Amino acid sequence: MARYGRHRVLRTTGALRACWPLGPAFVPPGIPGMALVITVQFGLVACCGLFDPVLATYRLTHVDPGRLARTQAAWAISSSVTIAA
Repeated sequence: MARYGRHRVLRTTGALRACWPLGPAFVPPGIPGMALVITVQFGLVACCGLFDPVLATYRLTHVDPGRLARTQAAWAISSSVTIAA
């Protein structure tokens, strides 16, 4: 993030994070299929692993310090509700 900037990292990893789930639609049988699944899973985990902490840092640096607890609580609740839905 220090090299490329916060906005560029968010934009790139967010876009890639949305593209990786398309890979399993093209899985051939056998060893090439396993290699594709491993590559897709690695790419998805890597993009999510970069995107999530950068987004959390961005969100918390742009919130008034008096509202950090409310912001984190709202984020946790909305994430749990979205997962349940």
